[in-house]
Amino acid sequence: MSRSVRTLSLAALAVGLAALIAGAIGAKTAPGAQAAPAAPGQPVPLSFATERDIALGHYTGAMVAGKFNGGPRADLAILNDTPVHSRSGTLSIVRDVNGHFRLVRTVVMRSFTSSLAAGDVNRDGRLDLVLSTPESWLYSQPSMSVLLGAGNATFGAPRLFKLSTAEPMVLADLNGDHHLDVVTTAHEWVVVLLGRGDGTFKARHSYLGDAGLDFGYGAVGPLVVGDVNGDGKLDVVAGGVEGANSPVGTLNVLLGNGRGGLDKVATTITGQLLPGGMALSDVSGDGKLDLVVNYGFADSDVPTPPAAIVVSNGNGDGTFTPMHEYDLPEVSTGALTLRDMNGDGIRDAVVELDTSFDVLPGDGAGGFEAPIAFPHAHWAGGVGMAVADYNGDGKPDIALKRPRTLSIFLNTTTVPAP
Repeated sequence: MSRSVRTLSLAALAVGLAALIAGAIGAKTAPGAQAAPAAPGQPVPLSFATERDIALGHYTGAMVAGKFNGGPRADLAILNDTPVHSRSGTLSIVRDVNGHFRLVRTVVMRSFTSSLAAGDVNRDGRLDLVLSTPESWLYSQPSMSVLLGAGNATFGAPRLFKLSTAEPMVLADLNGDHHLDVVTTAHEWVVVLLGRGDGTFKARHSYLGDAGLDFGYGAVGPLVVGDVNGDGKLDVVAGGVEGANSPVGTLNVLLGNGRGGLDKVATTITGQLLPGGMALSDVSGDGKLDLVVNYGFADSDVPTPPAAIVVSNGNGDGTFTPMHEYDLPEVSTGALTLRDMNGDGIRDAVVELDTSFDVLPGDGAGGFEAPIAFPHAHWAGGVGMAVADYNGDGKPDIALKRPRTLSIFLNTTTVPAP
């Protein structure tokens, strides 16, 4: 099947990208197989070893990668939820031990948590964890927890902050004081908590992210942080959903003022395409951050393919112009990341689907090549993906969460010599 790459107008995006998505894409390569050698000027071929599965016991929740042990290899911190009627859960640490991935530590959490982020919030050179307990019928007091890392994959007792939060959660220095701040969501609001640099945070500040417009309901979803207008201050791009019964997608740009505050500057309606995973990167090489979004359809009756990746070039002023669209051949979980997977110096797009993960090699000119699909043995269940170097060979690997299982695909690509 052929790759679909189209030039899109901003007006077309505003009336809905669904009408522009047609056809499926992708040359498929089985796990562990090596693609044919690349011709001169073509992307370096990718390969992955057969998946390695680790049983986790309960339903897996949020997951984040980080060097929690201080070594050269990334570990995985995974939230495991006990059955739905319970209020508790566990935090598991998975690591490569002598070539075998093992569950090396489990911490019992007193409450169910849904969001997870890693960063050095107390500036001691060790990775810490920030978790959130959402507002639900089980919890009258939603909260955020901070677990300070000891540098050996153990963590101190949780420090609790009362805060109504939802997924996702991002750690970034919004006010330039070299302390990590928390950026998260609460219903239609983008919420900022400025860090003090000691593992504690100041009072929350809320900024309207998705106002409901004329649809009567608004909720903020995925978040990405970066300097989208080139003023040296971090900004926020937030995906949103409008309308409770017939949802409509939105993209919201909030420019940072350099002091930790945000100013709403634009909302773009994306129609029946709902923003899932998002990433900011200069994929066009013009020195301006571009926006890559993994969209899913709101209407299950829309013909396949049911998802698409859209690349929008950054204009350098906080606005974006949609340029390329890539259809996905099956339902996507929404997980998206940009990493150089084949060592050619160009960022590639990695996206998780229901029965595979796809890698779209970057073409170095603002777009991507046809995706390569790597099927996995078990249904993913839409629970997420983390990309990092888990075995210390310098190449990014892929971890996928399933309802009770973690699967790791080691990158076996032959990276070209420098």
